[in-house]
Amino acid sequence: MSDFRAFISNCTVAGLDFTKCGSTNLRDTIDFEISGRIFSLKQHPEIAKGNFNELKGKFFASSELTIKDVSENDLVGVESDVHALCWLLSFATLSNVTFYSYAYPANLNTGRRWTTSGTLEFFRPTIEIRDGETVKSFIEHTFHNYKALENSRKLNVAIHYLLLIETSNLPTEAKLGLIFMLLENLKSTYAHTKNIPFRSGFFRKEPRPSKGKDTYSFEELLKMMFDEVGISKELDQVIIVRNEIIHSGLTELSHDAAVKLHDEIHDLCREYLLSLLGYRGEYLLYSSGSNTVARI
Repeated sequence: MSDFRAFISNCTVAGLDFTKCGSTNLRDTIDFEISGRIFSLKQHPEIAKGNFNELKGKFFASSELTIKDVSENDLVGVESDVHALCWLLSFATLSNVTFYSYAYPANLNTGRRWTTSGTLEFFRPTIEIRDGETVKSFIEHTFHNYKALENSRKLNVAIHYLLLIETSNLPTEAKLGLIFMLLENLKSTYAHTKNIPFRSGFFRKEPRPSKGKDTYSFEELLKMMFDEVGISKELDQVIIVRNEIIHSGLTELSHDAAVKLHDEIHDLCREYLLSLLGYRGEYLLYSSGSNTVARI
């Protein structure tokens, strides 16, 4: 048995509990109850103080995570849980939170380090990440569902699409292309989990209808997917612009209208992923610059 110490980058969440730092107390620590263990996240002083404007766009070793009394037999499971936690923190912050190394002092030959990339960002977070109580609630209420759905719904891929849009200096058409790829990914993994047969490049209706096509359209699958979590959304413009972007790489929308559509689709994806993960509570609307609170 030994403590498992994981090293994490680019995490901009505030702490919940205080620890002593020199002559002052810093709110720099959050204890998450995950998989029957306590995952104790301690933030770098600059992150705890909120002094990270100069760190934006850079890789920054922001955090240390400690899990006490881990046996060697549990290392693989704990490592998997830390990766999952980092994907959830990435979704919360819209910053590329990475688990790049760990130490396990009980066995000097045990430990890992990965080559990693990604930068610290702070633009339009999904939840109020400077409120430690909100962060703790978000992680503890979504972690089990994330792990259960991670592989079948390729949740790390979905979150990575959101990060790519935020961390790249992309033209609006490219951002729209990525957000449409995210929708394609979400509807495809949804269809596979519903055991909808995929043949000759299409998801097929079974039994075959007596009239009309036997294939599901992109719009039909999206509506089924959103309906399942209680989201009702008019998709006509989404479908029109998606077809424009996929087939020509351009849209006839004005720049302002294209940006507005992208932001609205991001809100839709944000709400869907939060609902899928079983989150209940307040979150921030991307289209408002994460300045407006919504609730699920």
